[in-house]
Amino acid sequence: MGLQPSVVDLGCGVGSLQHAHELNVADRTTFITASMDDLALADGTADAVMSRMSALLLGDPAATTREMVRVLKPGGRFAPAVWARGEDHPLLALSHRAIVAHVAAEVAVDTIHWTVHRPDFDAIWELAWSIWSGALADLNQRTVTRNQSTVRQLLEPYRSPIGNGYAVPATCQVVYGTR
Repeated sequence: MGLQPSVVDLGCGVGSLQHAHELNVADRTTFITASMDDLALADGTADAVMSRMSALLLGDPAATTREMVRVLKPGGRFAPAVWARGEDHPLLALSHRAIVAHVAAEVAVDTIHWTVHRPDFDAIWELAWSIWSGALADLNQRTVTRNQSTVRQLLEPYRSPIGNGYAVPATCQVVYGTR
């Protein structure tokens, strides 16, 4: 509980430690493995809490939201981003309701659309593996190979008309507000 974080990134993933070294910020970065529903941080210690595509998809959305707000300093900002539109993603709708119920703040939602471009299947698979490695790590090689084959088939509609690359549409929503 002695940590005094400035920014908390929930669900940043195991690759973030390596990335912190690449950006030369590892000396002022702390990584904690803990439940998002019970953060090992003192009340009111964070200037901001963020999460890209994980905080509101894992655990209990209401508990995670309460924890995000609990660790914020007065005036601190939170911004979890989740996949899909609210009406297409029940967890987003539940999370938004939890935020409104537990945070005395104005809450806004922005939808962001973009296209993920990758030059070949290996680059797509590397991206997919970075997202799903936790779920795939315990699978045997035969199952992983079958998974790769299925991903390759499902990607065909997204093959770029120029070259061998892929152009896959993506959407996320950012829910944000101020305590």
